[in-house]
Amino acid sequence: MITSYLKRHRYLLTFFGVILIISLLYGIIIFYKCNKLNIFDNYNNLKDSLLNNNINNIFNHLFNISIIIMLSFTILGYFSTIIYLFYEGIAISFTLCLLTLKYSFKGLIFGIIYNILFKIPFICLYLLILIKISSIIYTFINNYFTKNKFYNYEYLKNNIIGILILLIIIFFYDLILFIFANFMLKYLTYML
Repeated sequence: MITSYLKRHRYLLTFFGVILIISLLYGIIIFYKCNKLNIFDNYNNLKDSLLNNNINNIFNHLFNISIIIMLSFTILGYFSTIIYLFYEGIAISFTLCLLTLKYSFKGLIFGIIYNILFKIPFICLYLLILIKISSIIYTFINNYFTKNKFYNYEYLKNNIIGILILLIIIFFYDLILFIFANFMLKYLTYML
């Protein structure tokens, strides 16, 4: 069911994938520009700050996604969804570069594992939300410019329910991270 859904939206996924790849590359460029300014000399206790700070993205993710969803229905605000995806890609590549600079190959491996556990699931869920929002906006635009003003309210309802379910999944994902992230990070940071 999910594979057929993703196949139907493969062009949209390709577009979002290209945006994500560009943002990852841009994050590397930003990192190297910051590295020339020597601003990373203060990161001596990066390992301690990872262990001692709880990862609490619950309100951050829900607030940001709620604002993005509301803005996206203005059609011009839809670009905020792409900007947020771009931001997440920059954050991933920036942290990978920082960990690699600080801890060399071990830092790279730690960064990859860290992003797989703490960032990639959220981005996958966010991409599904983007597809749902894009479907709703496409339907609005299509109905606006066609002569028949028929709108499938069942389709709209299904997409909104899908977005709400994805938001609930993100909430529980962030709640699990809040509870168990430090426990997982204690085992992961032994490699640094």
